[in-house]
Parts: sequence; structure tokens; C-alpha cells
Amino acid sequence: MKQILLTFTLSITTLFAEIPEIVSYAFEKFDQDTVFSYSYFCNTQTKSENFIEKYDPNKKVGDQWELISVNGKTPTKDRLKEYYKVKDNVNNEHSFNLNTDNMNSFVLFNETAEFLTYSFKLNESKKNKMAKHLKCKLDINKNNKCISKIKMYIEKPFSPMISVKIKEFKMEMIFQQMTDTGANLIKNIKTIIKGKAFLIKEIDENTIIEYYDYQLVQ
Repeated sequence: MKQILLTFTLSITTLFAEIPEIVSYAFEKFDQDTVFSYSYFCNTQTKSENFIEKYDPNKKVGDQWELISVNGKTPTKDRLKEYYKVKDNVNNEHSFNLNTDNMNSFVLFNETAEFLTYSFKLNESKKNKMAKHLKCKLDINKNNKCISKIKMYIEKPFSPMISVKIKEFKMEMIFQQMTDTGANLIKNIKTIIKGKAFLIKEIDENTIIEYYDYQLVQ
């Protein structure tokens, strides 16, 4: 479950030609490479702890992420060791990664004066066994043509692996537009996961990750 919270790779599928023009344009504004031009802070709040980290693209690979504090205090040596081990395992990537190489299956779900809401599907793969169980919706702001929100959830329980049953999964991602470059970057991610492992261990995770103080450095 921690892998879901630390690194969530979103992969959207079908024929590129079928993607509505405004959706294609919105994803162009969400250019993952643009994030590498910004330093920023990341505040993660779980039921058990709160930790703040910083990303700085000007530092060499391996040193770009820094754990600032854990529960308001300087992290211990053991906590730092654990933190950098996790970062090494995900190749020091951003804690949020939106992969839109293969976009499709977008269907207009709802339209208001301000927003267009599309439903979409995720790529199914051995690494992403949740994909076929998720209902996904995307909000696009009609004024700035930027992604405003992405929601993913399940409607019924499923088992992603043997002895694990997920009863509830909800994820909501809010985006913000940068005034300096016009880029559309992540603002916060809220995730709820409830279920049971090995029939007796309860899974009850509620995580909020906030991204803030973006500074253009490259």
C-alpha cells in the first residue's frame, strides 16, 4: 500500500486521434518535464505521522530530495536511512508522476458553465492491477483549459493480490496553474484506502499530500 501513496503512476489509454482537442491541450499544459524546472516542498500527512520534504532540481541526482522534518522535528538517522532507501527504489522520481504517453477512452460525462468532466480508463498491466477496477473522472477548467481535478475510486471491493481485499479506494488530485510559465502542476493529493490483509489485518489509510512553494530555478 505504501507504494500506492508514494508513487502513483497514471497511464491513460486508446486511440490518440479520439482524444477531444481540449483534453489533449490540457495534458500538454501538464508537461511532466516542466516540474523539473521547479523546486518545491511536499507535506505528507498520514494517520501516524507528518513529514515534509523538498525537491531541488539544481542538485545532483541522488541529492535532489531532502527530508526536512518528521512530526515537526529533525528526522533521526534511522528515519533518514529509511527515507533515502525508498527514494532510491523509485529512482528519486517525483512523488507524483502523470504518464500520458498513451491517452484515450475519454467520454464527456458532464458540462457546466465552468468545467468539462470526462470519464476515462487506465492502462491495465501487471504492475497496475487496480486499473480495471477504477472509475476515473477528469475535470478541465473551460477558462484556462487546464486540468483542475482528477478523481479515481472503486464501486465494489476487489483483491489486487492473494490475501488482500480492498473495500474502499478514493483518490482526488487537485491541480494549479503557475503564473510564471502557465504550466499546470499538482497542488494536493488525497487518498483513502480501506480493506483487509491476510483476513485479520485491517488496512485503513488516509493520506493528504500537499505540494507548495514552487520556485522556478531552471
